Amino acid sequence: MEVQCIGSIGRDENGTRLGNMLIKIYKDENTVEIVPFGIESSQTEDWQTHETINSTILITNDMNGAELQCLMDEYNGNKQKKSVLLNVTTTTVRISTPSPTVNIGSAVNMTCELNHIRGWNTIEIHKNCSNTEFIIASLQNNQSVSNFTMEKHISLLENDLTESSAELVLHLENVTCRDACGQGGEIEYMCAVKIGDSWVTGSVKLEFQNVCLSEDNREYNLHPFSCQRYVRCVGEHLYDFKCAGGACASLETQWICGDYDCRGCP
Repeated sequence: MEVQCIGSIGRDENGTRLGNMLIKIYKDENTVEIVPFGIESSQTEDWQTHETINSTILITNDMNGAELQCLMDEYNGNKQKKSVLLNVTTTTVRISTPSPTVNIGSAVNMTCELNHIRGWNTIEIHKNCSNTEFIIASLQNNQSVSNFTMEKHISLLENDLTESSAELVLHLENVTCRDACGQGGEIEYMCAVKIGDSWVTGSVKLEFQNVCLSEDNREYNLHPFSCQRYVRCVGEHLYDFKCAGGACASLETQWICGDYDCRGCP
């Protein structure tokens, strides 16, 4: 937001300025920011300096209701001010999938919608695994969309990016057990945008289904770690779910846990 303050500053008989102009933002009684500014013009006549100062302010969500002041701070302690209250349109972030249920081994699209994000620094998409967040995709404001960093099995299907909004559609070609934090069940995914020093986040909880849920699907199923391989099922679980540390199960030795099927993964 562009801000301009215009005022006249008195001078004494020696030509010394009797005050200064400032721009301040009062977010609350305990939070006051002095805004950097530039002097557009300064002209002295009749013992006064007529001055115009300008500033560009990055508006953030925490400025809603804040008081923006053009302040004349006189050396004798007097202050003169003109002020306005800021009405900030809040940043919104939403992440969604066509269905809240996701099957391991299937494809799914994930849409991140962001509005009122002018001045954003970073957009990230996270998954929350047991209260630890992992970044699966990210973009910096100084990068082109072609530099959107993503995990290998994720692609950017659609993007509509402007100065103040974005709609990003990620395509997961083959949902893996890793996408489900290695455990399946309910997993939280988040889309987040950083504006200034603040993050705004939207989230969705997805229910990841095991691929071995029916009698008709008991034989061979997609390997859960992005390999183009298959594993068998025991009851309603992939053998890999019974192996510690992400190890794979052999199909040739009574499904003993080891590193058999993980070798050669892309």
